[in-house]
Amino acid sequence: MDLTGKRIVVTGISKDGIGYECCKLLASKGAKIAGIDYKTEDGEELANSLPNMSFYQGDVSDKGKITQTIQQISQDMGGIDTLVNAAAIHITPSPEDWQPADMDRILKVNIEGTVFVNQAVCQEMKKNNPQGGCILNFGSMDAFTSPDGIYGGTKAAVMTWTRTIAREWAQKYHIRANSILPVAMTHMYKEFLSSLTDQQKEKHFKMMAKRIPISGRPGKPIDIANYVAFLVSDEASYVNGSLIEIDGGDCMLRG
Repeated sequence: MDLTGKRIVVTGISKDGIGYECCKLLASKGAKIAGIDYKTEDGEELANSLPNMSFYQGDVSDKGKITQTIQQISQDMGGIDTLVNAAAIHITPSPEDWQPADMDRILKVNIEGTVFVNQAVCQEMKKNNPQGGCILNFGSMDAFTSPDGIYGGTKAAVMTWTRTIAREWAQKYHIRANSILPVAMTHMYKEFLSSLTDQQKEKHFKMMAKRIPISGRPGKPIDIANYVAFLVSDEASYVNGSLIEIDGGDCMLRG
């Protein structure tokens, strides 16, 4: 896919993550990239390595600040065509150990952050993009069969929200919206693994080997980025309101 001239915002670009890989791949296909993350080190390093990418520090859960950031990006790039919204957190205390601060943090980033970024991007697309645009949010199979109920609940909310704006904003503003449900070995996945004992890790990998028909392993971030490149391209202009599993067959075998 040729993405030359596409102005794409990517949130959540920590190294080894899907957003990080999306920035690299989409930039290589000619897109102009604005990357957003609340941490600066990885984003600045990536932007310095890509001539057609700029980095903006931002917290998606702060509505006022992230709206200002999106407005600045739109001004700098002359508009926004596409949002790849990969920003999220995954915390996994035992059910009896969840604290109000844990709840507040994951709900603010995963749900409120998605809504705030989507709203801000929509406003800029309405002003500068009469032909419409594309929003891609990140859901999760954990919304259906989750061992981490709160995280899965936040992703269910993201997926429901995505279908809501897919209907509303496509009709009003020609903005299409989809949600991908990836399984990949990202920094978030590695943080989850680090919380397990050796015995728990062994059990986890045996389970994954049985559950994923293709190779028996989680995907790589590039596996997800390749599909993202299609979804944000003009070739995918008729794809709207879809929940798209990119998981090697994992979801169909969960029970």
